Amino acid sequence: MTEKWDTADIADYMGITREHVTSKIVKESDFPAPVINRGRIRRWDADSVRRWASGQSLEAIDSEVAR
Repeated sequence: MTEKWDTADIADYMGITREHVTSKIVKESDFPAPVINRGRIRRWDADSVRRWASGQSLEAIDSEVAR
């Protein structure tokens, strides 16, 4: 069974706030689609999120947080 993350898990992994994940990160056009999407319950495949994050620069993430 693959590990599934919610926005808090993604925030912890990326070192940013859950609010930033919810308002910006998961809305990025190249961010992986949730594997579970039932109303307010969304979960993402952890490996897909890790792969996505590894292709992002910390500077780009930091500049988005500053906005």
